[in-house]
Amino acid sequence: APAAWADAADPGGQRPAFAAAIGLRGGYGAEYLGADRRVVDANPAVYLRYGRVSISSASGLVDRRNDDVIRGLGIDLSRSEATRVGLSLRYDAGRSSAGKEGLAGIGGVSSTLRVRASVQRRFDGGFRLGAALNTDALGRDGGSVVELSAGVQRRLAAQWRWSAAATLSWGSERYMRSYFGVGADEANAAGLAPYLPPSGWRDVGLATQLRHDLSARWSVTGGVSIDRLLGPARDSPFTHSATNPGVSFGLIYWL
Repeated sequence: APAAWADAADPGGQRPAFAAAIGLRGGYGAEYLGADRRVVDANPAVYLRYGRVSISSASGLVDRRNDDVIRGLGIDLSRSEATRVGLSLRYDAGRSSAGKEGLAGIGGVSSTLRVRASVQRRFDGGFRLGAALNTDALGRDGGSVVELSAGVQRRLAAQWRWSAAATLSWGSERYMRSYFGVGADEANAAGLAPYLPPSGWRDVGLATQLRHDLSARWSVTGGVSIDRLLGPARDSPFTHSATNPGVSFGLIYWL
């Protein structure tokens, strides 16, 4: 579920040439896609931007002007207020099966670099529509994911902002087989039937979040989300819970 960074003092004014922030973000949710075990996750977050170029250790964030923050090394390709186009490169750690309930005997997914191209269209009233292509730049196990989104942001009071979003994701055959498939060797080791899923819709999700600006430099966020695996992902032999609720939190300080 997303967290948000923003500054009550400058919600939509002229963007400064440089911005920097540190913070903490985390949540409580499924250990991996399809797991029934829930875990708590908390990590430091760093954001730096100069002009159109930015680097961030976290995704699902917005900056002082409520523009989306691109995870990894990103570049803003559009200056239009109505249409935003971005490109980013980030490290993907893949997935380790070690110590994870339900993945005994299932091989891991290799780490790689991923390229993400995105476009977002903004409308009056805080409504937004978006689309993104996220693909394995090194041609390893990662495959490709297409993400479609629709959302809204509203300022409820001077220091309070509410947002909500719906997302729909599609995975390529390589992605689906890496994250949800069971090969012949894995089937023997895990005691499962072989499963080679095709490309298809991966999941649909809903999330809502409330942010409180404590000052011009400090903000806290809290949110809830629910995600439902679809089609080939839902039918995987090691999908133990197709519906995955979660909660998120964030704390940010602008430098």
